[in-house]
Amino acid sequence: MAFIRRIYIFWMERAFGMKEWNILLRIILYPFSLLYFTGGLIRKFFRKKFYPENIKIISVGSPFAGGTGKTLFAIFLTKELLKRGYNAFYLQKTYSFLGFKNDDEFLEAVEFLGKERVLRAKSVKKFLMEEDRKKVPAIFIIDNGFTNPHFHRHLNIAVFDSNILFGNRKVLPLGPMRVPLKKLKEADLIVFKGEKRYEFEGIKAISMQLIPKCIIELKTGKTYPPDFINGKDVVVLCGTGNPFSFINTITSLGANHREVLIFPDHYRYSEKEIKKLSEKEMVITTIKDSKRLPPLPNFFALKVQPYIKKEDFELLNILFSKLDS
Repeated sequence: MAFIRRIYIFWMERAFGMKEWNILLRIILYPFSLLYFTGGLIRKFFRKKFYPENIKIISVGSPFAGGTGKTLFAIFLTKELLKRGYNAFYLQKTYSFLGFKNDDEFLEAVEFLGKERVLRAKSVKKFLMEEDRKKVPAIFIIDNGFTNPHFHRHLNIAVFDSNILFGNRKVLPLGPMRVPLKKLKEADLIVFKGEKRYEFEGIKAISMQLIPKCIIELKTGKTYPPDFINGKDVVVLCGTGNPFSFINTITSLGANHREVLIFPDHYRYSEKEIKKLSEKEMVITTIKDSKRLPPLPNFFALKVQPYIKKEDFELLNILFSKLDS
């Protein structure tokens, strides 16, 4: 699968704006971007919006394809609403493309929230048919819902990585955008992962930092402080939409990169690849990747937690008040 990895890194460098496409590739890919955009318009036209009774919907997602921290923010938002007494549920729209499935995000949400608070989108109608559900108001936080035309939204939240922003601003596959940037005008709030934040069309914005919480040994479940890897030689393994963010975090913790292995988002590691990894001294990966790996003694995962400043929390409180109206 080294070929897939090379293609993925080649695409990321150009889609994220680190390098330029050559003219020939730009000409080849442009019709596919046009086709992708047109397909989205057709899908939106034929899809009927879902208006569940007694349910309010918060969409958390991004026009940017992967690696923005939207899943962690959606989980964080669900936990905050539960703390405030709301009957909140995290909703995951599962998908499969060329063998890549996002079940890892679903399992990550279950770990943080518990099974009873996490739903798959395909089971929503059955869930709402239960008599007791019809009588109790609820809030659905839809992960990856920004570009999904199926659900009516009461709040629309877009999430971006402040270091990459909009990449080269082109639509897939020429760029990283699922929809043109003008779609962002539909957002009630923009969340920027990282310390920086930016102005866009006067839309309210906050910043979210992902703070290292602990290192988890996959074999035993034992936890260590983040500085556990300081000075250690590690193999960095990352199969997410934005591996550079994770690599930078590992660097900031003082680890020595013996090797950096970048795979596509939601990549399913083969037995051969896992065997090779098992022979390494220490492999450090993301919580999301850990859901696709066996609990081997040399596998460790970095757990992070969202941190939002007090002044940004006040803005969230204003948005939450809309849910009561």
